[in-house]
Amino acid sequence: MLTAPALDVEFPSELDDGDGVQTAVLGRDPTPSDVPEAIELPPLGAFLGRCQLRSQIATGPHSAVYLGDLWDLRLPVAVKVLTPRRSADRPVLAAHLRAEFRALSRLNHANIARLWDFREYGDYPHLATEYVDCLTVEQLRLQHGGWLSPRLAVRIALKAVDGLMAAWRLGLVHRDVKPDNLLFTPAGEVKVIDWGLSAWAGEELPATPTSEVLRFVGTPAYLPPEMARPGKPFDHRTDVYGLGATLYHAVTGRLPFDYRRPTQMVLAHLSQAPVPPFDYVQAPGMLRLSEIVLRMLEKNPANRYDRPEELREDLARAV
Repeated sequence: MLTAPALDVEFPSELDDGDGVQTAVLGRDPTPSDVPEAIELPPLGAFLGRCQLRSQIATGPHSAVYLGDLWDLRLPVAVKVLTPRRSADRPVLAAHLRAEFRALSRLNHANIARLWDFREYGDYPHLATEYVDCLTVEQLRLQHGGWLSPRLAVRIALKAVDGLMAAWRLGLVHRDVKPDNLLFTPAGEVKVIDWGLSAWAGEELPATPTSEVLRFVGTPAYLPPEMARPGKPFDHRTDVYGLGATLYHAVTGRLPFDYRRPTQMVLAHLSQAPVPPFDYVQAPGMLRLSEIVLRMLEKNPANRYDRPEELREDLARAV
């Protein structure tokens, strides 16, 4: 059992028995009046802004994703619709949807899903991006028996770095890089998605009407240590850590810190050293890749890759 270090960190109660792979975005303490409410999803065929909903793709704890058509351009789009289970959560989730819109409106890169529509008001706040017929990297890993070959994993990481670098040049940080937020197409292309936690380097979390207590925000299984410390600065090296944790999981089939409780995962990211990936996988090029991943997973951002170009060069030479 891990002992919590002396840090000002608070954990949402809804994560206590989770699996550590869901993003936490809530920003205040639940109250007795915050009873989960029945969610009425928009019906298929409905029009939301420029989008007509065709089928439901996925449902998460805070949103539902639909396949839709951009009716004026006749293009397929992925439509993310907010589905808050408590009315008090709506402003917080809307702030993150707004953050995703602000990020995507500034980004134009082949490895980032393109923005097509955004509506903040009305019954169904939503955001539409290009639809990609693909698997997430997590689905790809499971389809390959639980892990990816080092060569394929590095190919994916390189394309993800290219997309993330487009944001880093603007001073924008994704802050939730993980296998579920990387799409892999049949043609071998990669798209970075879900920019709802993105922020400009050095900024605090976006203020919202319901944010009374600042907690960590991110995904416990891939959480950069600085994201678990309220008020800590972050920059592109925060994404380097998330990508390192993703690469670790992809090539070994194991999380860097595999605990049942998400709070234990967060504490491990703060205080424990991961087992070197090479201890699990002895494959050509794996020793060098293991060294790269461990550098990406350094607790102190100053010890990670500061120059994105150096990270890209090392990955390209690894296997």
